[in-house]
Amino acid sequence: MASPDAADYTYVAPVYDPQRGIDACRRLAAAFAGGRDPRAEDIQAAMAAATAAFPGLQDFVTDLADRDLDPEDAMLDVSRIGAEHQGTVLAAAAKLALVGAMAAAAERFDWHDVVDCARFCADALSSSALGAP
Repeated sequence: MASPDAADYTYVAPVYDPQRGIDACRRLAAAFAGGRDPRAEDIQAAMAAATAAFPGLQDFVTDLADRDLDPEDAMLDVSRIGAEHQGTVLAAAAKLALVGAMAAAAERFDWHDVVDCARFCADALSSSALGAP
């Protein structure tokens, strides 16, 4: 068996639900603005919503373990998503989606990653026409 390479760990997202991704970023930014603990239920719901914005991502990350690959090494490629969805909010939603998918697959998560995502989401929303939560 050949050793795994980046392609084995990379999910190339063919579609993206922008409304779900934007909503997830808003929810996460709002939760952290309220001083929530990273393990709070609303923060986990925001991660799940972001992951759902990229259909097939959760199954891909979960299946990595079935192939004896580490789900925490998963990557998300959004290069095939239409140009109208490119931008900082898509990047923030993608980062949040990946953290959420890895957390669900590993049944744990690094809270520092979630804090970083919250900052990234808040910055992306404030610098876009979408506005802050």
